[in-house]
Amino acid sequence: MSDPASRPERDMRPAAPPRLLDEAYSPAQHAAVMDAIRDHGPWPMITKGRFRNIEQVAASTSGRIDPSISLENFITPQFRVWLASHGTSYYPELDDIFFDPRLRAHARDYWGAEFARPTFMFCGLSGPFENVDRGHIDGVNFRGIGKANTPLWIMSLMGKSGLFDRWQIKMAQVVAWWSRCPTGGFTYWPDGIAGQPRRVEAPMWNKGLVVQNECMFHRADSSGPPERRHPEGLTFDTELGVDPNDRDLWLMKTGDIVNDRFHTDELRLMLHWNAEVYWDLDDLKLHADNRDDLTHEMVAEIFIADLRRRGIPFEVPSDPYNDMAFIAALNDAYDPGLPRIYPANARPLAA
Repeated sequence: MSDPASRPERDMRPAAPPRLLDEAYSPAQHAAVMDAIRDHGPWPMITKGRFRNIEQVAASTSGRIDPSISLENFITPQFRVWLASHGTSYYPELDDIFFDPRLRAHARDYWGAEFARPTFMFCGLSGPFENVDRGHIDGVNFRGIGKANTPLWIMSLMGKSGLFDRWQIKMAQVVAWWSRCPTGGFTYWPDGIAGQPRRVEAPMWNKGLVVQNECMFHRADSSGPPERRHPEGLTFDTELGVDPNDRDLWLMKTGDIVNDRFHTDELRLMLHWNAEVYWDLDDLKLHADNRDDLTHEMVAEIFIADLRRRGIPFEVPSDPYNDMAFIAALNDAYDPGLPRIYPANARPLAA
């Protein structure tokens, strides 16, 4: 493990302070999202297929994780709904949300930029749950390296390292929530991991933030009655969908086994809209023309050169993205640590 003193001082702050939205969407837009979720489910667990080992989990979140801990420890009843990607809305009934001029204006204004292009949109769904995540950043995208061709944990390390800022794509998100639960807000650290946290307080009904989540630590706070947060028998294959006989009843199922059920009034819905942002036409063309893109080989070479420059011992891997020792070395070198301060009423279990 590298000397903590050799780690870079990378405080992880967004491009601008997050902006709170009190009425993020219209009632009709919320209803359209709910209908799409009901009609096109069931939906997979957020963590399904994202990580192959504990070192990848650590690289995507923060801090070293005891290697004796199983991946199954990271199974939580939170589910993901993809609604758009690659600049394309999956469902025509949601086009007016994905391409909403108001959202693009939020993204442009947040950066003070001329152009914004919607890129993807997804939902997070849950009933009561215990969140073991103590804080994370979202996957950073770079010219040539993005969600379409690169695992989240690699992009997280790239963002934390500061070595790839020249290629980083400017992004803005509008994140909104609908939850009537009196617990389960959203905690974020806009002043860096040593700064005071801020919260979107529960209940969160049509509240939103305009933000840059890939450069700011944040977490969803645990929600619902504690005795309801740990349904039994969950696996990475557990799914959440609406009961075909009652559109206000939600079923958490592993195969044919019903692990849990809850009413729409207990549902926590998060809608995450993302846009790429470009200062001006020259900046847009730089991205569109692929004139200065990263490759996976370049990423490995830049990491290896920096580890050598800093005198950090490691074995040069033959397969950098599947070598657990190399991933651990990168995590030790570039992990900025966890947030120092948590809200008294929203502390994760491990804090």
